[in-house]
Order: sequence, then C-alpha cells, then structure tokens
Amino acid sequence: MPVSSKAPESRVIEACEAARADGIYIIKKIVNKCIQALEWNYKKLSKIQNLTSKQRWNLLRDANQSIANRKANEGIQDKKRLAKLHEKVYGKPPPKQPTRKNEASIEAVRAAGEAHELLTLIRIRCVD
Repeated sequence: MPVSSKAPESRVIEACEAARADGIYIIKKIVNKCIQALEWNYKKLSKIQNLTSKQRWNLLRDANQSIANRKANEGIQDKKRLAKLHEKVYGKPPPKQPTRKNEASIEAVRAAGEAHELLTLIRIRCVD
C-alpha cells in the first residue's frame, strides 16, 4: 500500500468532499424518483378525472376487488401456515373448523342454545 505524501487533514477533507458528492448524487436520485412518481400519479389522476362517473365506479370496484382477492389469498396462506405450526407444536393437525354454511349455522345454533340454557339457569337462580 503506497504511503500518501499528503497531510492527514487534506486526506480527510478529500474523503469528506467525496462523501458529500456521493450524498448529493444519492439525494438527486431520490428526488428524481419522487418526481417520476409524482408525474405518474398526476397522469393517473388526470386520466381518472377525465372518466365518467360510471368508469370511475368500475375502476374503484376493480381496485377493491383486487385488494379483496389479495387479502383472501393472504388469509389462506396464514391459515396454512398456522396449521403447519399447530401440527409441528402439537404433533397432530388442528381440529376441523366448520367450513360449509350449514355446518357454520349448526355450530351457531348449538352455541345459541348453550347461551340460552345459561341465561335460563341465571334467571332461575336470580328468581330463587
């Protein structure tokens, strides 16, 4: 490694100037990206403003549909991940959950029946 003949202070100054130049370059890149994003959003907004209300409604519906689909897929992935984790921890798959509507309604009726029985017992005890 060659020894520099410059004073340590001048090497520090050069390093600071190089770092400053790099920082300015990075900031310029960030600003340019922000400007591009703003221009893209402006173009998108101007396109949306030129649409009829029906077209805007359809665009919003499609956006909400894609968000709903993404959330549903994330939910499915979470359910699979939790099932694997449950099996890993307990050594057996998780208990079956009601999936069809009629199974869910049967479960709801059973829970409501239990709640009604509990309320009936509470009323009887309060009256006595």
